[in-house]
Amino acid sequence: MVVPKIAVISANLGGIDRNPKHCEQSIPVDYYHFDESNFPLRSCAMTSRMQARIPKVFGWQMAPGYDIYIWVDTTFMIHNSDTVKWMLEKLGDADVACFKHPDRRTIQQECDFLDKKILEKHPYIMPRYADELTNQFLEEIKEDKNYEDNRLFANAIFIYRNNEKIRAMSKDWWYYISRYHINDQLGMPYSLYKNLCKVNVIDMHYMKTDHFTKYGHLRKNT
Repeated sequence: MVVPKIAVISANLGGIDRNPKHCEQSIPVDYYHFDESNFPLRSCAMTSRMQARIPKVFGWQMAPGYDIYIWVDTTFMIHNSDTVKWMLEKLGDADVACFKHPDRRTIQQECDFLDKKILEKHPYIMPRYADELTNQFLEEIKEDKNYEDNRLFANAIFIYRNNEKIRAMSKDWWYYISRYHINDQLGMPYSLYKNLCKVNVIDMHYMKTDHFTKYGHLRKNT
């Protein structure tokens, strides 16, 4: 079996999270972590949280030359030596493999959840996500009469191939993040659909596997 070139990507801009300490893997993998030392803040152009979306969406540009990319939020640590191998198995022959969202099933439900929390002045949602564009985003995707809003992913961890469909999907995904809402879970399902990407859904709770440990944020800020 020929093992593809694999990169694991993470980003921590603005000092919100801990820097990850992943364990050594049973197959070859390279780690790329972006922070202010190698990806200087563009404070006059965007918040640190928005800037962190760039390596998340465009890992294939930030660390070019790999066949497979795995995104892992910096609130998670890989603690099993077979985790990357396991993620590769979950990908199979698909373009991307994502964990199902543990609480909600549609983009509409996620928008309703965000709007409710914003109105409640939720201490986590407010400084990180507050805006008034979820309805505009929904109006745009509902113009596509062929799209069925029937899935939502937990985007803290996912794996994807470096191919033409995924590269096109990433550009659409960035449009929805920058145009409407920093919560990237909203735009990913529709972007995958638009670009005919084959998706393998990992049908388990992303925080209840034997592969990742969640250790939370250092502090709450924007």
